[in-house]
Amino acid sequence: FPWLALLFYKPVLSYILAAFSNACEHTTAATELMNAIAVRIEPFDPIYQAGIDEMLITIAKEYAEPFVHQPVKKMEEVYLLPDRYYWVAIADGIVAGSVGIIITNGYAILKSLFVARKFRGKALQVARRLIRTATDKAEQHDCGYIYLGTMAQFKAAQRFYEKHGYSMV
Repeated sequence: FPWLALLFYKPVLSYILAAFSNACEHTTAATELMNAIAVRIEPFDPIYQAGIDEMLITIAKEYAEPFVHQPVKKMEEVYLLPDRYYWVAIADGIVAGSVGIIITNGYAILKSLFVARKFRGKALQVARRLIRTATDKAEQHDCGYIYLGTMAQFKAAQRFYEKHGYSMV
């Protein structure tokens, strides 16, 4: 299955150190863009589901392989299950990204890290902020590792994860 092609892991503390050092890499233009567009990370609420659906439909058009297969569980169907936490990034009043994490038996599973195209990149750091939010939750639960699966076609995502301390297993 192409969506199970890669699996990454990392110790939580290594990520936190990497995130801190990466946070210092702002250029003046990036800082100006960050100030112009306020991005906030909020816990998932069902009012955001339509925005997430729209974002995923748009992202799906960027790739040859489908990554959302029917039937698919929506965040609004799973966010209240035990040990599951989901967040959205809101920018300019719309859903700019999402992430989730499942806590289980001393480790965590990263889920649904997606960022809309116009909000990607170092300037707004939406993906970095989302993954840090999920990582912070894993650390609060004393998780030693965070696992995730990604598709072979998500090359930029793979580079992002590696840059943030994840390794292929």
